[in-house]
Amino acid sequence: MIDCIKRNKHKIIDLNKDGVLIEDVSSKVVMISANNFEDAKKLIDKIPDSTELVVGHQDLYYEYLKERFNAINEMYCYQTVYIESEPLPISSCPATIKLLTEEYTSDVFSQYHNDFTTGIEYIRERIKSKTMFGAFIDNKLVGFVGTHEEGSIGLLDVLPEYRKMGIATSLQIYATNLALYQNRIPYGQVVIGNEGSTKLQEKLGFKISKEKIYWLTRMI
Repeated sequence: MIDCIKRNKHKIIDLNKDGVLIEDVSSKVVMISANNFEDAKKLIDKIPDSTELVVGHQDLYYEYLKERFNAINEMYCYQTVYIESEPLPISSCPATIKLLTEEYTSDVFSQYHNDFTTGIEYIRERIKSKTMFGAFIDNKLVGFVGTHEEGSIGLLDVLPEYRKMGIATSLQIYATNLALYQNRIPYGQVVIGNEGSTKLQEKLGFKISKEKIYWLTRMI
């Protein structure tokens, strides 16, 4: 939410004394933060009917938001953020990292998709926006990382047979340093229970939130 505001990519839908409801203008993701249930309820009732994806930052209004939003899928995450201003040192690995082109859309989608991306077209759009990078060994795509529409680092994966070679680390470092170069906050989310990703973030100096956030989707 802070990065969205910093980049001036937000629209304020509503706000009150103890809460705010904004929309990321690029992704149309709606984000809510509120410190008490009554103020949260007023904000939730203002979520546009066209909204397909909403992010909540406190548990206190979760049940009301889920019911009011008619959510069909949910995902709990921890927030991660790199707060240093200096770029991370480059890590050695056997892969070469370069910008992905549209021909790799199917390869990425076959390895990485879930209920919180909009299928293969979302992957294609991310590649076309020049925000996805691949790790290559002998001209074979073995891993990738990207930036989601709302600005978070994600879409990180490495083919199983190429894991534990430092490739994920190199991809995460690349995406982090790129965000710093572009004057963006390097941040993302780690799904609760993903210990591998959590350890990677901690190793690179990312701060991991104690509080959880949650993503909810619905059918329009």
